[in-house]
Amino acid sequence: MKSQYTITKENVTANRALLRLQKIQLYISQNLSANLHAANVASQFNMSISSLLHLFSKHPQGSYHRYIESVRIEKAMELLQTKNITVKEVMYATGYKNRTTFSNAFKKKFKHAAGHFKN
Repeated sequence: MKSQYTITKENVTANRALLRLQKIQLYISQNLSANLHAANVASQFNMSISSLLHLFSKHPQGSYHRYIESVRIEKAMELLQTKNITVKEVMYATGYKNRTTFSNAFKKKFKHAAGHFKN
């Protein structure tokens, strides 16, 4: 019978994966305006694109791309409510290059245009 404190290979592997995921999430949150294409982020962490995507497949958002969009949109809302900057500046600060893409993502999440939340 194994104790709940027994260290197994599976536990170590899971802990390493969690630590790696947390490091990647921190990198993403600190670099939202950068090109966060999976290939670029994977190379930053010396891993393959498929490994990166697999790591995020277990995330509550369900995929790497959904995670990126979620973090960007949440940050956009925060900036709109706390900073005295334009919607366009928020769009660029959160990594969106296209106003339509930004507007659609924002409306999908918050049911209103970004300007509606500007302080």
